[in-house]
Amino acid sequence: FFSFGGYTYNIPAGFLYFFSVVLDQCDGEVARLKYMESKYGSVLDIICDTLVNVALVVGITWAVYQAGGSSFTIVLGLLAIAGISISIFLTTYSDVNNKDQTYNKTKKWIDKLNNKDFFYIIIFVCIAINQMIWFLLIMAIGTNIFWITRKIVHR
Repeated sequence: FFSFGGYTYNIPAGFLYFFSVVLDQCDGEVARLKYMESKYGSVLDIICDTLVNVALVVGITWAVYQAGGSSFTIVLGLLAIAGISISIFLTTYSDVNNKDQTYNKTKKWIDKLNNKDFFYIIIFVCIAINQMIWFLLIMAIGTNIFWITRKIVHR
């Protein structure tokens, strides 16, 4: 629905996305409660979440572009996709290969920014104000600042 653009499609798309997020959280909780969580399941969940987020950005980019956006819209979408992908790759790779779990305050602060809730809040606020271009702008800038900062702090 996001790819159609406009408030009339973004509202139901937002609700569908919300319900998919709730279901996604439930399956992880059930796995933890039944002591069935695994590293494979965790990585699979991260990959699937990333694919959903990238698909959302692609759909939103297309809708904003079709509604009169310029090539700048496409650039924002590509930067957001790159930022999401690199952030997830670096975070997942670091978590899997990091044997040294010593953290200082800066590392803890940076890692707290790697929170799915941030993505959800941004998308729902932008839906509410019907400004999906702001979603692309925030994601394009924010995700890339995040991964660059995290890479510097965690070297």
